[in-house]
Amino acid sequence: MQDKELSEEVERAVQSFLEGHDRQANFHILIDCYYLKVRRFFSRRGLDRDDCLDLTQLTFLNVYKGLPGLEDRKRFPGYLFKTARNTLFRWSRRAVKKSEREHVLGTGAELEELVPASEGRRVTGAPRSPCEAFVAAEIKERVQAAVALLPDRQRQCMELHLLRFRNREISASLKISQGTVSAHLFQARQRLRKDLEELWESDGVANPPVTTPA
Repeated sequence: MQDKELSEEVERAVQSFLEGHDRQANFHILIDCYYLKVRRFFSRRGLDRDDCLDLTQLTFLNVYKGLPGLEDRKRFPGYLFKTARNTLFRWSRRAVKKSEREHVLGTGAELEELVPASEGRRVTGAPRSPCEAFVAAEIKERVQAAVALLPDRQRQCMELHLLRFRNREISASLKISQGTVSAHLFQARQRLRKDLEELWESDGVANPPVTTPA
């Protein structure tokens, strides 16, 4: 199908959708026209096949919910890829936040679970997309601000822990026992869990990064 014919078919489908005429049938036309382009939008950002499929499906779901508010049918392509960007950003934010949260606060309630890096190998993170890097930087800034308010020993232990130091290395550096290190990290996490609760629960940010549509 030529670009002009595609554009005309999309505009007709959008207009009919906005007018309330057989919305499901008209939305399926839009999916048929743009599904591969949206999936390619995600695959070009280094995501694996399953994530691309999930994000593509979620994007069209978000478009279906928001499309009645579109005022100009000619702006549908821009609206579609803006929705794809926002969907990717929210998805990346949740994924990065989960990773950062588990590193800062641990994954369990017991002391040994709250210090997951104590005996493990240092973590070398995989390269992040610009979107994930933006989110990680925002979270890192908030976490660092909260860590700075901790009592001195808790702050020192947590700062070294966030630099991927093992408990025995923190112990040697600060000249305190490993048990004391674990206790300080436990107390720091308890306080950070409360101080950062709003950050972990929130989904959006004021100014997500803008990327070029595929």
